[in-house]
Amino acid sequence: MSWGYIADFRLTVDSAAWTRLSRLRPSEVTLRAGWSGLRDRALEEAFGRPTGRDETFAELLEWPAYHRESVHEVALDGPTATVRVCLVLEKSQLELCQPLATLLHAAKREPATGALRLVNDGTYDGEDGVHLSLSEGEVRKTKLRHHAAALEELSTELIERLQATPSAPPVGEILGYNPRTGQPVYAAAKKPKRG
Repeated sequence: MSWGYIADFRLTVDSAAWTRLSRLRPSEVTLRAGWSGLRDRALEEAFGRPTGRDETFAELLEWPAYHRESVHEVALDGPTATVRVCLVLEKSQLELCQPLATLLHAAKREPATGALRLVNDGTYDGEDGVHLSLSEGEVRKTKLRHHAAALEELSTELIERLQATPSAPPVGEILGYNPRTGQPVYAAAKKPKRG
């Protein structure tokens, strides 16, 4: 059986700052050793392993891996932008955390608040997780408190989101698999001709 963590990312920033941040690339932000607050350095390295080619944050957040069986919201409400991503990262997908972690660190330069929680999904006998919080230009790391409550909260939210999402059969046949996410790439639906 595979093990994993739930990544729960939240960011609130003004809309102009979000425009700037969304155009940056994770490769432009350095995650220094100890960035996660995890004791297990190998686990920290797996979460911080670069992913993608050289996409911007906006492009990376459009990857199917951040949309399927997850919470994914980018909302522009007047002068404020709110970004939320919550998904299960199986042990073979831990690097999908890297864009979220680098985005949180990039936001230190902006008037922003945010958080990234990494919560053990209960199948791994390692660390319970960490809570990174951003405020006043600083990311603070704390050991995850109340692991069971955090796991229940996020699991319930993900299950409810999944149950509320109508499942539609894929259109067309599988053309191949995305090398970054492992998700199938389907043939596009043909648009009806207008007459």
